[in-house]
Amino acid sequence: MFELSATQKQLQANACEFAKKEIAPRAAEVDRTESTPGKKWNFLQTGFMGMTFRKIWKKGCFSGKVSY
Repeated sequence: MFELSATQKQLQANACEFAKKEIAPRAAEVDRTESTPGKKWNFLQTGFMGMTFRKIWKKGCFSGKVSY
């Protein structure tokens, strides 16, 4: 049976916490208005966008395709 590594589990928990805290409270309004919020989310600061890039690119963490 496949099981996530400790790092992958932590990444999953971080993504879940971010979604609950930053995305969920605004989701209904975004759906209703069919627009993106004016306030920028701190999504890029989380590192989620760069996790498929290797560190040699100076950004990202390359958590692997499973984590992505």
